[in-house]
Amino acid sequence: MERILMPGRLLVATPSDVLGSPNSRSHHVVRYLAQRFSETHVLSRALLAHRTDWSALVRIRTHVKQEGPIRWISYNPWGHIRDGLGVHLLGLTNPYAVPRGDVRRLLRRIASPLGGVADLGLLPSLVAAYLYRVGGVLDVFVGQGPWEGILGVVLKAVGRVRRVVYDDIDYAPGFQPISGMRQHMLAALERAAIRRADVVISVGERLAALRRSQGVRQVRVIPNGVDLERFAAARRMRTTDGTRRPTLIYMGYLGAWAGVDLLLEAAALIARKIPDLRLILLGHASPLELDALATAMRDRELGNRVEFRVR
Repeated sequence: MERILMPGRLLVATPSDVLGSPNSRSHHVVRYLAQRFSETHVLSRALLAHRTDWSALVRIRTHVKQEGPIRWISYNPWGHIRDGLGVHLLGLTNPYAVPRGDVRRLLRRIASPLGGVADLGLLPSLVAAYLYRVGGVLDVFVGQGPWEGILGVVLKAVGRVRRVVYDDIDYAPGFQPISGMRQHMLAALERAAIRRADVVISVGERLAALRRSQGVRQVRVIPNGVDLERFAAARRMRTTDGTRRPTLIYMGYLGAWAGVDLLLEAAALIARKIPDLRLILLGHASPLELDALATAMRDRELGNRVEFRVR
């Protein structure tokens, strides 16, 4: 592919922890667009999944990693002392699990809106990280979430961004199954961001249809995909060394909300017909979620048929 370099500045802002997580849409979007700009910055959240950082109550911490022409910037949002703190305190495997007992269910319902209060620190954190680590006028801004999209709208309103692109990677309110307040807040932010963006890109047709119903005139659908050459290379290697064990691969988040338990159930059924089946799980999750996944494997007697390659 011929490289077309634009003498301009690009900023991609994403809620994903791109420095702390493996392969994702955000990584591919960044690396694709970086070939077309002379300067590329990426602003992403650093999720404190395994420890509590009380300093986040009074300051915003940033970290920079330079990778060729790409400047990866992670930030700890103000007020976020730990990602999934309520889930951890209640001993749940994921945010969608319902705890046993009336007291714990009540605490779960109280804790979720409190997380919404902490979310109010996201926009100030994004603005501060931009001012401290990026600055100046940007030719193109790509936002991959409600708060990130609003940052682009704000920067354009004050003359710091020329074009705003909303990369519609998911329906953000759907990640708040407990608190109606947080659902409505994120839905309002999404609508405001996409209606004011110059370009809206959706990951699928269903999201695109939703955005059109919300008043967006033009929505371009760019689905997730794979690099087929990587699979072709693996097939050539397998042909060379003579191993042809039937293999299924899952790549993505390994938490319960991602439906990995259904994949294990399917693998157990397939293994009855194909005894040498192998399932490879590529991704990451919290320690509690990984423990739950290991238990599900044992319950289904999958044994050595599943390989964890967890980051």
